[in-house]
Amino acid sequence: MPKTTLQFELPKSLTVEKFIDKLSNKMDFQIASRQNLQKIFYDSFDWRLFNADLTCEFNQSKTTFNFSLLDRNSGHTIALTKMREIPDFVEHFPKSILKSRLKPILGMRALLPLATIS
Repeated sequence: MPKTTLQFELPKSLTVEKFIDKLSNKMDFQIASRQNLQKIFYDSFDWRLFNADLTCEFNQSKTTFNFSLLDRNSGHTIALTKMREIPDFVEHFPKSILKSRLKPILGMRALLPLATIS
């Protein structure tokens, strides 16, 4: 049976150590790894992706750079591509499922960063 890994993002007021301490009497916890992640959400100026029930995000950590398209209602990943820089226009994306899904929705609209979360 494959090992399942859970990942949580805790509020700043609750450190990992405090979280583990509070739950240690109920379960055995161990810190497997820590990551700093920056998440940037993209859409067109007129919210074409949002209106199509899609979310487009760039996730960057020290070791990974992923650009993904997700179903806004279910949260399921539709397409995921490893990219370090996000082109402004879909025509500059490498040939991929991501490009084929974005092209009919965005057309000639630029893909703009709308929000950043660290």
